[in-house]
Amino acid sequence: MTEQEPAEGAAAAKLVTTVRRLQIWVIVLTVLVALLIAAVIVGFVRWPRDTDDDQVPANSTPVMTVTDQQLATARQEIQSAYGDTLDSLDVCRVTMDYNDPSLPAGAGGEEQFIYVNYRLKGSSVVVADIVGGPFGPDAASMGMLPTQGSLTSRMTQEKFDRLLLAYAAETSAPLSNVRRYNDSIAMMVPGAPQNGVVPVGDKKYKASDLWAASEGLLVEGDRLGMETLGASRKALIFYEDPRSGAFTFLGTEPAVGGW
Repeated sequence: MTEQEPAEGAAAAKLVTTVRRLQIWVIVLTVLVALLIAAVIVGFVRWPRDTDDDQVPANSTPVMTVTDQQLATARQEIQSAYGDTLDSLDVCRVTMDYNDPSLPAGAGGEEQFIYVNYRLKGSSVVVADIVGGPFGPDAASMGMLPTQGSLTSRMTQEKFDRLLLAYAAETSAPLSNVRRYNDSIAMMVPGAPQNGVVPVGDKKYKASDLWAASEGLLVEGDRLGMETLGASRKALIFYEDPRSGAFTFLGTEPAVGGW
């Protein structure tokens, strides 16, 4: 976790999270390599059989598409989670363009994903990101709907409202997802032990009392480039006081749970 100035003015020390950081980089590298391999395979399978001008381009059709029913299901999931507390909601399909000069000719391709963008009444924080991939097949699994997440990560609406206020006080970046610090950060990757302790400066916190709120992604238009995959995002780490329920910002670290 990089050092940040807390509200009291003292510098917050670096979180000692070696195992978590290793998990983060292994997952990120695995995702990038898998996507590049998939793009190469797709390009090979869809390679044009001849060079006639009438030949349909290999990348003319997305490999994976998002149906109207999938969009409707995602929209309903969010509406059911928040109801009248929603101030705005946009659920649409976006196309990821894997074409890159570093790849072999014809080895690119496209893939569609669901993009979610919403804001709750009374909050300035926009929750926005691409849904899917190794971090969860839907918004709830990804942690984009904290009130509907796993039993480990789930928080009440009141608690989420308090966290949104704390998040807005530290950054104007959109929010992607929220997870308890010791919860699983990806499918098939276990979280930290429930009784794990995280040192921060001269203090120690229970991992179960810490929350990671990862930065999100604002999408303009309906297409994304591969540079999105390598975009650097931060996770803001907050301590939740078990007695008062107040959230205190401790610092940041590389984000996991998004792209």
